[in-house]
Amino acid sequence: MDTQDVAMVIETAERWFGAQGAPVRPPLAGADTPASFDLADGAADRQWHAFAELGWLGLSIPEADGGFGADLITVLTFIRLAARHECQSPLDLHLVLAPLLLQSIDDAAKRAGLAQELIEGSVRLAMADGPCASHTPDVVTARRLAFYGGQRATHAVLWVSDPHAESGAWLLDCQALGGGLQRARWLDGRPNAVAAQIEVAVQAFGTAGRLVPAYACVAQIADACGTFEAAFALTLDYLKQREQFGRPLAALQVVQHRMADVFCDLQQLLALVDRLGRADDAWSGVDPITLAAAKSHVGRRALRGVGQLIQLSGGIGVTDDYRLGRLYKRLHVAAALFVSSEAALQSLDAKTALLPA
Repeated sequence: MDTQDVAMVIETAERWFGAQGAPVRPPLAGADTPASFDLADGAADRQWHAFAELGWLGLSIPEADGGFGADLITVLTFIRLAARHECQSPLDLHLVLAPLLLQSIDDAAKRAGLAQELIEGSVRLAMADGPCASHTPDVVTARRLAFYGGQRATHAVLWVSDPHAESGAWLLDCQALGGGLQRARWLDGRPNAVAAQIEVAVQAFGTAGRLVPAYACVAQIADACGTFEAAFALTLDYLKQREQFGRPLAALQVVQHRMADVFCDLQQLLALVDRLGRADDAWSGVDPITLAAAKSHVGRRALRGVGQLIQLSGGIGVTDDYRLGRLYKRLHVAAALFVSSEAALQSLDAKTALLPA
C-alpha cells in the first residue's frame, strides 16, 4: 500500500466508526445472564461482518494472497483508530495473526483458500491469554485459560512463553473443545470465552509460531495507545466545557500542569508504538527491548495517566455510565493480556539493554 491508499483507508474507517455511535454495553444488572451475553456477542458479530464487507480483514494479508499487503505501522495505526472508537470485535488479533498464519503454509492452494476465508471472516482467530502449561509435538495441556476473541472463534492459538522454542504456538480447531468453552467477559465488557481445562491435539503454527506472542502483545499495545488517546481527548473536551467560578476548568494552571504530564505519557506511548511498527521488516519480528518497554509503559504510565484523567473529570469520571470508566477498564485488559506489564518490566535489563540503546 502506498501513502495515498493508507490515508484513504484510515479516512474511510474514521468516518465509518464515527457514524456507528457508542458501542452496545450490556447493563450491569444481570451481567451474566444469557440475554446479556447475546447482546454483547451480537454487537461484536455485527462489527465483524461489517469489517469483512468493507475488506478491512484483508488489510495485513499479502497482496499475492488477495489482501492489501499493509505493513505493520499501517496495521497499528488502524488498531489505534479502532480502539479510539471502542471496537468490540478482536480485529487487532486478526490483523497481526493472519499474515503469520499464512507464512506457515507451504501449499499454494491451501494458502490461497485460507487467505480467502480470512478475508471473508469465515475463519475467526482467538488466542489464549496466557501460555499453556505443558506440551508435546501433538498435544497441549492447559488449565483455566481465557481466549481473547473466543466467543465466535473457529480456531484458537495456544502458545508458550519461551521465544526460543522450536514452535512457539499451536493452532487448534475450536470444535475439538466441544462444550469446553464457556462465554465470559473481559473487565470492560467485551465478550470472550473461558476453558477450565484443555488437553487437545493441535497442529504446529509453523516457523512463524515463535513470533505469535510478540505480535499479539504489539497489537494490545496499539489498542492501549488508541484507548489512551480517546481518554485524553474526552477529558480535554470536558475541561474546556466545564466551568467553575465563571472560568473553564482548562484555564486553571494546576489543571494545565496535570494535563501536560498526562500528555507527555501519551506521547511517549505513541513514540513506542511508532518505533515498534517501523522496526518490523516484512512481518519477520519485532524489537524485544522496545516491546518490553512499551508493554511496561502501558501498565505503569498509561494506566496512571488515565487515572489522572478520571480525577480531573470529577465525580462523573467514576460513574459506570461515563465512557472514561470503560476506557480505563479496557486499558487494564491491554496491560494484562498475553504478557503482563510487570513481567515485561522484569524482562528488561538496564545494563545490557536500555543503556546501550
